[in-house]
Amino acid sequence: MEVKTITRKPMKLIGIEKKVNYHHTHVENPIVWKEFMSRYEKIRNKVNPEVYFELLSETANNLSFNTCFCTEVSDTNDIPDV
Repeated sequence: MEVKTITRKPMKLIGIEKKVNYHHTHVENPIVWKEFMSRYEKIRNKVNPEVYFELLSETANNLSFNTCFCTEVSDTNDIPDV
């Protein structure tokens, strides 16, 4: 597999974020995904309804990370209640 760097315009994303323990990823990630998908239809202004993202960021303690399942939207003025 070849690693490739791409440049994109900034994106507006709406989704659900949660801190996940590294040792429980296999349990917690599917729960966050199901929660995101159960509310997906309420998200308006999707750029491409067939494209989802998972964003990951490490936390300071290195025992957990933040995961965010999200989708790109053209406008963030109408964010559904969660």
